This record gives sequence, C-alpha cells and structure tokens, in this order.
Amino acid sequence: MKRRELLGTLSVGGIALSSGCLSRASEAVEYSPSSRFGVLIENHLTTPQSLKISIKTRMFEQDVFSSELHVTAAEDAPGSRYHPEVVYRKDILPNLRSLTAVIDYNGETFTYSWRVTCNHLYVRFHTNEYPGFGTISPKRWEKMIADS
Repeated sequence: MKRRELLGTLSVGGIALSSGCLSRASEAVEYSPSSRFGVLIENHLTTPQSLKISIKTRMFEQDVFSSELHVTAAEDAPGSRYHPEVVYRKDILPNLRSLTAVIDYNGETFTYSWRVTCNHLYVRFHTNEYPGFGTISPKRWEKMIADS
C-alpha cells in the first residue's frame, strides 16, 4: 500500500497522525476482532440483586445499551467452596470509546464514566449496600466468565 493510501485510510477512520492517536490504532489492532466491550456483574451478597444499566457515549449522549439485569444470591453449596454469582453481557459494542454508565439500583442513580480501552465494565456487590464500579481486563473477563 502506498504511503498516500495509508494516510488516507487512517484519516477516514478518524485517526489523525499528528494528534497522537496511533496508540488507539495499535490498541484496536491488538484487541480486534474478538474484543468487544461487555458488562459483568458479580454478587457476593446472600440476597439477589437487580439493577438497570443504561450506557451512552459521553460526547453525543447516544444510547448504546440498556438492560435490567438480575443476579441471584451468592450461596455456598454443601461441600463446596464459596463462589459469588456472576451475570454478564458480552459483545455490546466495539471498544475504544468514552462511555458513561447510569445504574439505577434500589431507587438511587449512580453514574460511572470511563474510556473503554479493551476493558469491560465491572459492577460488584460485596459488603456495602451500594454497588462498586470499575473495569476489568480482557484476561480477567475470560477467567471470570469461564468460572461462572
């Protein structure tokens, strides 16, 4: 491919060489094509949990995902080790976007914003009465959904 064609291809994709976005291009290559953003909810509590998650892009506030999710209670089966309950949704949208999640839980609204760089949204119910938020790597995602 000629240099002019390569630069044209990169600029069509919204990547400007002068703006330092080559790292985003390399991330896209490293994590494609199977890498798509997902949501994982982990419940360590002995009660079932329900929440509604709405995710939108930060810049244009375009909705990309909305769902009510239910996670069963974490329980110890007789003779087995403790294992939290996990619910996940995969392949929601491609990576490399800035997103905001709005979580409605128990009559309250929580907001969590992040730039998706091949990481997935992680919601965790543990010891406190409100969910914790963060992101997890693709390797940890694969391990957690394999264990569920």
